[in-house]
Amino acid sequence: MPDAPEGEEKEEEKGMRKALALWAALFCLGIFSVSCSNDDDDNGGKDTADATVDADANEDRTDATAPPVEKDGFTHYTSEQGLPAYAAGNDVRVHDFSGDSAGNLWVAGFDGVYLLRSGASRFEKLTQSDGLTDYPYISIAGLGDGEAIVGMRGVFEGQEDNDSPAALKSGGADRLKLSGSGLDVEHYVMGTPPGVTYPNGRYKIRSVFTIHPDYEGAHAGDIWFGGNHGVALWSESQKALLENRTVSISVNGSEMQGDFWGVAIAPSSGDVWIGGAHREGRLRYGESGDFNASIDPVIDAWPDASVTDRTDDHVKAMAVSPSGVVWIGSTVNGLSSYDPTSQEFTYYTVEDGLPGPNVTALAADPDGTVWVGSWTGLGRYDPAAKKWSYVRHLGQGLPTDEIVSLQIDPRTSPRTLYIGTLKGVSVYRGE
Repeated sequence: MPDAPEGEEKEEEKGMRKALALWAALFCLGIFSVSCSNDDDDNGGKDTADATVDADANEDRTDATAPPVEKDGFTHYTSEQGLPAYAAGNDVRVHDFSGDSAGNLWVAGFDGVYLLRSGASRFEKLTQSDGLTDYPYISIAGLGDGEAIVGMRGVFEGQEDNDSPAALKSGGADRLKLSGSGLDVEHYVMGTPPGVTYPNGRYKIRSVFTIHPDYEGAHAGDIWFGGNHGVALWSESQKALLENRTVSISVNGSEMQGDFWGVAIAPSSGDVWIGGAHREGRLRYGESGDFNASIDPVIDAWPDASVTDRTDDHVKAMAVSPSGVVWIGSTVNGLSSYDPTSQEFTYYTVEDGLPGPNVTALAADPDGTVWVGSWTGLGRYDPAAKKWSYVRHLGQGLPTDEIVSLQIDPRTSPRTLYIGTLKGVSVYRGE
């Protein structure tokens, strides 16, 4: 067949371009099941495979960094400032959020630690190539100037104490220190090495769910960790990692502890309240500085009807007000407060003003109010006035109403509240 004249060939090319443009338009209109959205804030109903693609896309984003959103005393950061974009079915997202004394912001994002240096406009991602230990990063707390500590999820082979040595010593925490453009890393294994008491060592805690530094008082520099089997402590005075304290229940001759997300330092006494799946208690640490001090009292925030008819507490967060009142948040039971003086509990439900029935985070403000995170927004309760106020995605501009973490740094004036959400983080320095 002879070649087509030059003019006819150009017309054919035009037709092909029009056809391709039409197909692209149909795809983007949703007629075919391919997404053309560039929206990093919402997975738009995509399945897990699409979510993984979105998460991987965070690695290569080269678009210009938008400034954070400022509103009502809050500063909001999302994927537009370099944080991981949330996608349903993918663990790469904000898990915890904090700041150090120099104003650097730190985020545990599962696939890395995301750092916004003071004065910078975009988060940078730190990983194993920067010296971090290679486990998923699920908790974080800011420390001194350019310092933070990040908790990791360990490996479980199903044999508990008989898991392999590598699994027993997995997870733990990395203490991070910015050093010029580099990073110094010190790794903490949440266990006791072999010795007289434990010839083979003892390694109960692998996953570190929550981290609480003691910023002030007689035990400043201590760091408390809540984990999968109990609570551990970095003792600043002993320069050593100590483990493992729990409150448990006995069922059919076996001691049950469960996960320990609840850790809170009492600002007035220095004692430490801990809470797990079943019970809560006060570790009398403040006066003695003894990690093995008595746990008294042991309380049951949502009391069991009987040994067999149990209402497990499923504590997700704890906080202690300056007055000494202990706040206990549960993923299934809501919120309760316990007054150690009167030994009385008070319970809060959605009908009472609780922002959501599933409490995910708590923070006690130095002014006596308590911040309560849920899957449906952030609330602030004033016990003196018995009044609730709320912070919402559609009001003050939170990245989303799904709150994953709350931390307060009392060293700043006014204090700083760090809010972690599924789709970004927020900093609040207002009253």
